[in-house]
Amino acid sequence: MSEIKSKVLWLFISNGEPHSLGLNSISNYNDILSPILESKFTTYSTKTWNISNKTKDEVQESVMEYYNNLILEKEYFPGQYGDWIKCSEFEIKNEKYLNLDIIGQSSWLKATMASDLGLFVKNDEKIFFIGIVRKNKPGKGKPALIGGIMNTGSVLDSAAYTMLKETKEEANFTMRYLGNLKKLRENYTISRVSVKIKGFEVLDPKLGDIRTYMHYVTTVPTTKQEKLKDGTKRVYTATAFAVLIDINGTKLAKKQLRQVFEAGDDAAKMYYLNVTDFFRGKNKDNHPNFGLKHHLGLFKKMVALLKKKYKLK
Repeated sequence: MSEIKSKVLWLFISNGEPHSLGLNSISNYNDILSPILESKFTTYSTKTWNISNKTKDEVQESVMEYYNNLILEKEYFPGQYGDWIKCSEFEIKNEKYLNLDIIGQSSWLKATMASDLGLFVKNDEKIFFIGIVRKNKPGKGKPALIGGIMNTGSVLDSAAYTMLKETKEEANFTMRYLGNLKKLRENYTISRVSVKIKGFEVLDPKLGDIRTYMHYVTTVPTTKQEKLKDGTKRVYTATAFAVLIDINGTKLAKKQLRQVFEAGDDAAKMYYLNVTDFFRGKNKDNHPNFGLKHHLGLFKKMVALLKKKYKLK
């Protein structure tokens, strides 16, 4: 059996006109348009074209003709915010085909909010910051706080609830809430979250039950860096928390931390920095070179809060 080569292509249509990007990958659309949200109305199709001898424009014309006929026949109703068409292009025995998979209404854009975590580990002598290196724009290839988007749906996930989920997804690291998780999901005002830390037992069995707090730091608007080309923002606000994990009596260096954390989700890799001098006020430049501009301000506020809470000098 010959191997089937395939790729997914998207087409955005607004007011009956296809976007200038045409049939393209979703990654290219994401640089221009806001993220696709769940459709309010979707139709599935098995329409397939043989496009072996067609130009890119001719292929798109075929898709648009089919889309317009569905509307004329009242089998599809265009959305007021535009429509997305998802297609699969594949090749079998040197013949190229395009299958129209889904046509769906683009939903009204919901403002997105993020939750970020300043994660710090200390022993008797050192304090390390643990973050990620971003895999995607903006800030691609640069250090960042662990974080993610607060999910919306029937429930708006709280920033605290989001952080418990994101630490596992981005750093393969478990913080278990010592309370009612269901209630935490809609607790938008909690300032101190009691957590149990898992993962450090690989360094010492005595570290299998670390209990500490995730402290609310601040909520800030994001910078212009988050603006998309359509004028909206990828993320509008960032709510920050900070956690200090004390492993006094245990050796602390990057080698040890690499045994605890593992990059996942949209993290290219984990990031570790000894920030002891920053905490002690000896070196103001002893901080990560964050790719997202608002992260440095959050980092400084996290350090100030932890120094005050734990009387660190």
